[in-house]
Amino acid sequence: MRIAYFVDSFPKISETFVLGQITGMIDRGHDVTIFANRLLNAEVQHKTVDQYQLRERTMVIPWVPRNPVRRVMPALRGLANAVKRRRLSAAMRALNIAKFGRKALGLTLFIQATGKYDQVSFDVIHCQFGQLGVMAEELRQCGAIEGSLVASFRGADAMKYASRDPEHFSRLFYFGDKFLAVSAVIQKRLVDIGCPADRIDVLRSGINLKRFRLREHRKLCSPVRLISVGRLAPNKGIGVALHAIRILRDSGIDIHYRVLGAGPCEADLMSQVSQLAIESVVAFEGAVNSGRVIEALSESDILLAPTVPGPDGDQEGLPNCLKEAMAIGVIVIGTEMGSILELITDGVSGYVAKAGDASNLAASVESVIKNWDDSATLIAEARRRVESEYDIKKLNDALECIYQGLIKRR
Repeated sequence: MRIAYFVDSFPKISETFVLGQITGMIDRGHDVTIFANRLLNAEVQHKTVDQYQLRERTMVIPWVPRNPVRRVMPALRGLANAVKRRRLSAAMRALNIAKFGRKALGLTLFIQATGKYDQVSFDVIHCQFGQLGVMAEELRQCGAIEGSLVASFRGADAMKYASRDPEHFSRLFYFGDKFLAVSAVIQKRLVDIGCPADRIDVLRSGINLKRFRLREHRKLCSPVRLISVGRLAPNKGIGVALHAIRILRDSGIDIHYRVLGAGPCEADLMSQVSQLAIESVVAFEGAVNSGRVIEALSESDILLAPTVPGPDGDQEGLPNCLKEAMAIGVIVIGTEMGSILELITDGVSGYVAKAGDASNLAASVESVIKNWDDSATLIAEARRRVESEYDIKKLNDALECIYQGLIKRR
């Protein structure tokens, strides 16, 4: 199969789920091309990016300046590209104001449709977030690309964008061939706003279990080692965790909390550490690759994923770090956000705290410490749950079958 993946910034250190699907299809012998809004050259990157030469497979979608006047030059370059590649008809259709409205009038779609794309005909076009599906469907409608369209919804795309503008996905829902939600909560939300129920399935984001071996249950030592992993964004709730750390320290519990990740909230969070006077027990370690994440998890006792609703109703789907920690044998504490409750059953496969409640989060940590000697059954159940529902190999097998089904229907 010829498969195109639409992504935003690539390769993004926090989006291991994207890499897992892409490399899984390459391993199965499929011809994979990546369309990205931005190509990143970050110092910290996952080994698979170079191992699979993913940058060489990536085509960058032209950037559209916000100032309409500054769009003239990229539009002229696009016109030259279209003539050179004999795709002028698709370029002209991208100017259809009656069909595409402001996207055509402002030259946005024209610029995006006339990039330096070496290949535009695919069996499947898979967009990794809903908003990318909107763009890809418009490109497909004007003939700039071809193939059955699949769109994955992972959290903010369903919760934030849909809440702000319910009509945003209407064209995608009408013309798209298949929709995938990472949780039943997101699936229901999409159906509620107009996604055809007969064209949407739940396909969870998985992890490579070969990389996450279950360790032996061990004695809890002092200090108790807490960890959080992920992009430092408002919906991650790290600020809540810092307040919980202060509560735990003040109660006399010997702890150390490390935070792996970078993001827009980093400076504010570090300032909060100073204000709470917990510098001696908190360490921010910045962005790290997947190998370092595994190493850090293996050194930890408890993972905190204190997710909260972000601005504009922004909610993430299901943090990969929860699955990774559960696979290794680290006890996890999540919050009562809908998708997380599909993975964690409180007191059975992990613990669930109230979102945004630092005191409740601290009490959950104390509960883990108190019951540590009796937690072997919980740890085993956590591993079993990840194995049964979040194994990337099984999920990629299912994804491949979805692709094949679309091709047969065509």
